[in-house]
Amino acid sequence: MRLTSLLYRYRNILILFLGLYLLVTAGFDSYRTGKYVYQAITTEGTVTDYRKVQTESFMEILRGGYIPFLHDEFYQPVVLFRLEGGALHARLMQEDLSPTPYVRGDKVSVLTMPNDPSRARLYDGQHLWFGNVLRLGLGAICVFYGYCATRRVKRSTAPVSPAPRRSIRTRRRKKSAEDVLQDAAELLSDVTAAPSKPKRRRSSSRSKK
Repeated sequence: MRLTSLLYRYRNILILFLGLYLLVTAGFDSYRTGKYVYQAITTEGTVTDYRKVQTESFMEILRGGYIPFLHDEFYQPVVLFRLEGGALHARLMQEDLSPTPYVRGDKVSVLTMPNDPSRARLYDGQHLWFGNVLRLGLGAICVFYGYCATRRVKRSTAPVSPAPRRSIRTRRRKKSAEDVLQDAAELLSDVTAAPSKPKRRRSSSRSKK
């Protein structure tokens, strides 16, 4: 219970660090992938078989370019390809996961190092780049959410500073101004409330006899 309460209390910070971890790992893997694509050569291969595997780890599925909670089973192809020297190589593409079975006999493009066929991979944007893009997007969302939530919690828990006290002179001036306004209002009400005296009519100079 105590561990659960601690995780709930610091969940925003944990989400922030998870986003940073995803951003760092995705950036590093993107650099490695770009360097690998630049140094590798492209050749044609044939799918000879495939292997069915259960759900791999969370990070392995993200590296494959899929959302982990949408698929339970994946397939890895066995590809036969030829290098420039003429030697044939068959390799299980462990890093190239697919939620649908491969078709035997399909022609695929293969990336491989000239002197190291064990590092061969399928030349497919889904397997090479989409996993890194997906992790970069998830990392950016986690960092943005964690940062905003942490700032909001700090603002809500920050102590409220008391209002500055006004000086005695300022309060006296304010009170005197209020008194003047009140006296003027009373004087104006007295003037408007006083009854106006009726004017006397002049008597005619001539009296009736």
